[in-house]
Amino acid sequence: MTLFLLIGFCYAEARMEGHLKATKYLNINETNIHETSHSVTLGLLDDRAKAVAIHDFVRDRIFFGFSTFFWKQSASQVLAEKKGFCNTKSTLFVALLRSTGIPARQIFVNINSKILDGFLKAGSEFVDHSYVEVLIEGVWIKTDSFILDPNLFNSAQKRLKAENKKIGYGTIAGASNSWDGKSNSFSQFLPDLYEGLSTINHGEFDDIGDFYSRSNSAINGSWFNRFVFNFLATGANTKIQKIRDEN
Repeated sequence: MTLFLLIGFCYAEARMEGHLKATKYLNINETNIHETSHSVTLGLLDDRAKAVAIHDFVRDRIFFGFSTFFWKQSASQVLAEKKGFCNTKSTLFVALLRSTGIPARQIFVNINSKILDGFLKAGSEFVDHSYVEVLIEGVWIKTDSFILDPNLFNSAQKRLKAENKKIGYGTIAGASNSWDGKSNSFSQFLPDLYEGLSTINHGEFDDIGDFYSRSNSAINGSWFNRFVFNFLATGANTKIQKIRDEN
């Protein structure tokens, strides 16, 4: 029994270390990542408070939008550009959490492209999406409520209500962009609120690059998608800013 307990403990420790490690895209040792995680959590004493502070920083200070590099950005690049969408803001969120010593991981799924209505036409029924799981007091808590910045989120929710729509403008009617670090919270990934929102859960990958290199079901990972997105990003960002300014 003692041997089995020891093996289980060692396995758990190894998994924990895996959720704190640096990767190519989760480049947690870069100066801007380390300094930001330190300044955002300065004076906070427990992991829950630190995680919520990092969530709010990524939500408020990294505006929702699209880089011409599309998904192919490290956490430090997203932070420097101050702009991102689900996959790149998730990359930054996980990196800042790990830099603070809080285990976190990216979970990849598909999501109905109607969620982008009002911003752009994706050209496919589904697009790739990631949310984050954060380990706090032994419990993995799920969230993507950091994706839309507050002004955009509020304007999007008002538009959905006025137009009697359930989905679009980057969110779903009834979603949330706040998180208490205790329960799951989503601004986008809410299959219970929108039927047909998602059909595939790819699971956990080391980072966005690992996902696109190993998943056969990924949709948006090719160089061609990134090339096409060069021509879509500017127009999408202009529409996003116009909606943001309505609030």
